[in-house]
Amino acid sequence: MSGPYEIAAQLTGLVLPLGQCPTIGPESGHMIPNGVTLFFQSVQHTNPLSLHPKGGSYRFVRVINRQIIAGMQVMSPAGKGGTVTNIYCRPEWRRRGHMTELLVAAQNTLGEVGFSMDLTSDGVAWISSLDEDLFAESEI
Repeated sequence: MSGPYEIAAQLTGLVLPLGQCPTIGPESGHMIPNGVTLFFQSVQHTNPLSLHPKGGSYRFVRVINRQIIAGMQVMSPAGKGGTVTNIYCRPEWRRRGHMTELLVAAQNTLGEVGFSMDLTSDGVAWISSLDEDLFAESEI
């Protein structure tokens, strides 16, 4: 079982550059100097016979002055819809709407996006603060 410090260390990988998140591995994408960008790892990376090349890990990141300050991983089996599985925002950038911005970007890219039921107390608080129209219930 992972302790809270180990989990926090794993989540900080979400704000590392393209392809450097240790829990995701190789990704494709292009970072912009400011705004929201997407890094992607196709399910075909781990399963070359998959019939869903658009399925995989979608990592949405918020960039300010060429620094990734927040990241959200969404798993999508077929590239349509998905489940938010991991989020992290650098402490000095929290409570400024960056995660909500990433959630909207994920929805614009994938359609309906739900949440993993494995939540920290911060995750529960963030989801509770969202407008109900922004999220769907997830089965994962």
